[in-house]
Amino acid sequence: RRVCAAPRLAKNWAQRASSSGRFSLEPHPQDWAESPAVAFGEPGSPHAPWSLTQTRTGEVALLQPDWVATVNDMATLIGLVRGGLGLGLIPRFVAQPLLAQGELVDVLPGWTGPLAPFYLVYPARELLPARLRVLIQFLRERFATAPAWFPA
Repeated sequence: RRVCAAPRLAKNWAQRASSSGRFSLEPHPQDWAESPAVAFGEPGSPHAPWSLTQTRTGEVALLQPDWVATVNDMATLIGLVRGGLGLGLIPRFVAQPLLAQGELVDVLPGWTGPLAPFYLVYPARELLPARLRVLIQFLRERFATAPAWFPA
């Protein structure tokens, strides 16, 4: 997952941070502490800081943003982040097309959030339809390791 923002929000925050001497050439999660962010989860639930890992060094750092909204729908989260409401921790495969089009900016390149769990829910029974068995096998093989389309 990547920490993303709308380009104008990223630019404004970076300018303020650099003028205050807080921003470095190699971005660190602390550079974005207390910035506005949209949380993904159940509204009303408490939010822990984002645990981010530097892919090159393995350093782990916490980012404690200022939560301005909580949503439980990825499309809504993307819309709010694209609209400039705040940062969002977005799965890379969801963010990648928006990053490529310039609609979002990865504000912490080289840092990743934890992988989100993936569940396949189906009725438990001995005789599964062949199509479901094939899907289960495909997903087990595909997600046994990080997929190729989900680079670090």
